[in-house]
Amino acid sequence: VVEGPSLSQHADLVCQHETADSGAVMEATYAVALASTISSGRRELSSHRGLVYGLSQLCTTADRPVSRWSTLALGCLSMIQQVRQEAIDRDKATSLIQSIFPLLSGEDSLAKTYACLAMGNLAVEADARRSIIDDPSVFSALRNSIHSTSELTQRYSVGALRNLAVNKRGRDVIIHDDKAMQQLKNLCSSPDSATAAYAQAASENLEIARSRWKFAMSGAAHGAPDAVSDPQHPSADESPSDDGSS
Repeated sequence: VVEGPSLSQHADLVCQHETADSGAVMEATYAVALASTISSGRRELSSHRGLVYGLSQLCTTADRPVSRWSTLALGCLSMIQQVRQEAIDRDKATSLIQSIFPLLSGEDSLAKTYACLAMGNLAVEADARRSIIDDPSVFSALRNSIHSTSELTQRYSVGALRNLAVNKRGRDVIIHDDKAMQQLKNLCSSPDSATAAYAQAASENLEIARSRWKFAMSGAAHGAPDAVSDPQHPSADESPSDDGSS
């Protein structure tokens, strides 16, 4: 029996993507993304130094599947504090946020979903929150994403706003965005339980739950920022053979 590359070898290829065969990089990125959606895979990948840097570079590639998968992996791995801190220490928060922003503001709906996940988890860290809040284009794109017709995009973008509302300046911007405020109110009763919980927590961080909306909070988590969980596997119709035309 011939065994394929190990997860560590796939991670190495992601780190060496500039000199490695493009087909091998595509397969490696898919393998890393798939592994990052489960806790054991995240634990194994989190100790691989340089992986986050490689993924952040691949986010900007013109190869659509690779760009999607690398963003998904970055978002899932950023659930782990060690990974978030490595990402911000190595790339600096602003440059990392800028590498994800084109996906957040683009027309690729799946890439936008993964970008919201990545932004939300990176926003657990104060430096990343400041970088997002300080960039009006990025912050606006995240607020607009809560109006998406995609349930996952809504979930992850609301989770991001929950974390960004920890900062006073973040709260001030959101509170003055009437459309975002109304949508957060609507999403507090979302049939998706995670989205509803994130919206309720964002409401408390915005300090308007009792004074303006007066809805029951039922113990929703709030206050300190937290990771946007429940990562999803890459789409079933996307595999390393995807030609990127989807």
